[in-house]
Amino acid sequence: MNQFKGAHCSELAAGLWLAPILSTEQCESIIRELRVCEGWTPATVVSPTGERVVKEEFRHCEVLAATRTAAYHQAISGAIVQAAAILPLRLSVVKMSPTTIVRYNAGGFYQEHRDSGPTLDRIYSFVTYLNGDFTGGSTVFPDRGMLVKATPGHAVVFPSDELHKGDTVTSGTKFIATTWLLSG
Repeated sequence: MNQFKGAHCSELAAGLWLAPILSTEQCESIIRELRVCEGWTPATVVSPTGERVVKEEFRHCEVLAATRTAAYHQAISGAIVQAAAILPLRLSVVKMSPTTIVRYNAGGFYQEHRDSGPTLDRIYSFVTYLNGDFTGGSTVFPDRGMLVKATPGHAVVFPSDELHKGDTVTSGTKFIATTWLLSG
């Protein structure tokens, strides 16, 4: 059962929110499974031609094969639908991507980027933090001069065309679940 409570969403800045998505217990259960899970592959980025390519100098982390994430998506998607309904996102219909589970080991990062583009129909990004037992790894919004530190179970929600990055994890392992609300 999701523990989402819309009244606890907080606006960090105009168009940037922190929303509780999962309970502590849900996060701990997911993390126990992820720490022993096999099937991690290097994360990709979208090239200018629309191809998905590995560029570790730009994005140094791993993702869990999509076939392994269905249970996590189900646990997260209901709360995201609830959050989208009460946040001022101006959406008449909520269509979302499958959830991607990402693992950043020590030294992992994601350079400045946007989650939307000519080949991506994403309009809002939900980055749900699954753990907090690591150092570094904040989500940085350079145009705002802001950084968001992980609060397990909470998602930072922002327009997908917002410039952001994942700072380098200096120790431990950071786990996040990313989901995008889509146009159409």
